[in-house]
Amino acid sequence: MGEGHFKEFEEEYLETMYEFYEKNPELSVRTGDIAKALGVSPASVTEMVQRLARNGFVNYEKYRGSSLTEVGLLRGRAMKRRHRIIESFLTDALHFQGDVHETACILEHAVNDDLELTFAKILNYPEANPDGKPIPMFLKTDDTNISDTDMLFSAATLEVGQKGEVVAFLLSKSEGDAIAELGVSIGSIMNKVTTDTWSIGDSELKMAAKLGIQILLRKC
Repeated sequence: MGEGHFKEFEEEYLETMYEFYEKNPELSVRTGDIAKALGVSPASVTEMVQRLARNGFVNYEKYRGSSLTEVGLLRGRAMKRRHRIIESFLTDALHFQGDVHETACILEHAVNDDLELTFAKILNYPEANPDGKPIPMFLKTDDTNISDTDMLFSAATLEVGQKGEVVAFLLSKSEGDAIAELGVSIGSIMNKVTTDTWSIGDSELKMAAKLGIQILLRKC
C-alpha cells in the first residue's frame, strides 16, 4: 500500500473521530464505534489507531478507547471543514445531482488549502453544509503560524499560574463570536488564575472546561 493511500486512511480516521468529538468533546471513542462508522473490522481500527497514537494524533488506551490529541483535533477538524465545504460547493455552486457525500469523500484528499479557501470564498464562507451540519471556521489569521503543532495544548490543560498564547479555536462561528465578545482572540495571552478562571490583560474570564478544551494555546 502506497504512502498516499495510508495518508488518506489516516485522514479518514481523524475525520471520523472528529465527528465523535463534535458530539461529545470529552468522550473516549470505542474501537467498535469507529469500526462501525467506517465499515471496517475492529482489528483494522486498532492497528490504525495505534499508528495514529505513535504519530501524536491520538491518545490510545487499550480497553478504554481513544481520543484526539490537540494536533489530531486540528487535523480532523480541518478535514471535516474541507469535506463540508466541498459538499456545499458541489450542491450550491455546481448543482451536482450525484452522491454528494461520497464524491466529497473522494475529492477532499485531492483539494489543497488554496482551492478549499477559494471554494469557501465563492460560497461566501458558509456556516453549514447542505445537511445543516456546521462547517468549522478557518482557524488562523494570515499572520498566525501554527505549523509547530506539537507545541500546542488546550486551555483546559493549563495549570494554575501558567499562561499561553491563543493560536486557534475549535468552535462554531456562533461560539467563536461569543468568545470574541469576551475579549479572547487569536494572539491573546491567557493566564490561568484558578481552576475555572483565566486573566486576559486586565480582565478575568470564567470558563467551563468543555469550552477550554476547544481553545488551543502555545506556551509563552
